[in-house]
Amino acid sequence: MTTSGSSQISENVIQKIIDEYLKHAPSLMKKFVSGPPVTEENFMFNVFGQQQYLLIAQFDLATLPVKILRRLPVHLIKQFVVQVELDSLWYWALTHDIVESSGGYSVLDQWPLRSGFTTLLSAHFAELGKAPINRTVERLNQIIYAAVPEPVKDLVMNKDMILTYLCYPVLEGIVRFALSPIIDFAGKVTVPFNDGRKSYRPGRSISSLAVLLHALEINAPTLLSKPDLAIDLRDFRLETELLAPPTQIVPPQIKQADGWDSIYQLRNVVLHGTKGGQLRSSLITNLICLIIWHLMDDRTLTQELQRIAGLPRRFLLPRRYYPPEF
Repeated sequence: MTTSGSSQISENVIQKIIDEYLKHAPSLMKKFVSGPPVTEENFMFNVFGQQQYLLIAQFDLATLPVKILRRLPVHLIKQFVVQVELDSLWYWALTHDIVESSGGYSVLDQWPLRSGFTTLLSAHFAELGKAPINRTVERLNQIIYAAVPEPVKDLVMNKDMILTYLCYPVLEGIVRFALSPIIDFAGKVTVPFNDGRKSYRPGRSISSLAVLLHALEINAPTLLSKPDLAIDLRDFRLETELLAPPTQIVPPQIKQADGWDSIYQLRNVVLHGTKGGQLRSSLITNLICLIIWHLMDDRTLTQELQRIAGLPRRFLLPRRYYPPEF
C-alpha cells in the first residue's frame, strides 16, 4: 500500500517507521526462529509477520524524495539487528534500475567497474524456482531444475560466495571513482589532501580501503563539493559502529578502530583467503548504493524515478529488477 504524498516524506517519518519495526520485529522473529544465535547476515529476507512494519509497506520507494533515497542505507542497516530486510532488497532493485536506465547520460558511464556493480546486484537477485507452496509452483520448479545445466545451478546455489568476493572490489572501485579528482584509479594521489588522520602528498600510492573511505568522508564537502555525501557517510559509519552482536562490525577489543577500519579488515580477511563464508555483502551493498546515489545528479535521478514510478506495478521490462518479484 502506498502512502499518498510520498514525495513529501521527511526523514522523521522514515525514522518513525524504522523505530516501529525495531519495536515489533524482534519479538516476531523470535517466534519464527529457534536454535542458537546466528552470526553476521545469516538471516535475510524472511517473512515472519513483520511486513506491515516495513518501509515498502508504506510507500513505493520510487516516489520518495532524492535526498531521502540518497541516505536511506543509513536507516536500512538499522534493521540488520533483526535481519537483512526486504526494504534493502527493494532499494537495491531500484538502484540497479536507475543505473541501468540512465546509461548514456550518467557520470557512472565513466566508471570502469560499472559492470561489476550490475553483476553484484544480479548475484543478489539470482534464484532458481520458488518455494513449493502449491502443486503448480512445485511442477514449475521441477521443470526449471530439469532444464537448467548443473554448473548454473551450482553457481546460483553458491551465490553467497560470489557476493562475498565481489562486493569489496566493487566498493573500492566506486570509492576510487568518487575520489578521482584527487586520486587516480591506480590509487596514486594527484592532489594533496588529509583523511582526518594524516596528510597525503601527490605521488603517494594508497592501497588501504580504510584510508580511501576516510578520505571520501572528510573531503566530500571541499574537494568534491558534495557536503551531503560527507554527512551520509559519517552517519552510515556511525551506524555500523552501533551494530550489536551478532551483526557487530567493530571489534570491541580494538578501541582505535572505527567503521571504515573494520570494513577494511573484513575486506582483507576475505580477499587474502584467511577466512571463508563471511556474510557481509548486504552491508557493503548498501554502502555502495549510498555512494552511487550521491554521484548521480538530481536531474537524472528525478527523471528516472518519475519514469519508474509511472510504470504499472507489474510492468516488467528486460534488465529491470524493480519492484522485485517476491
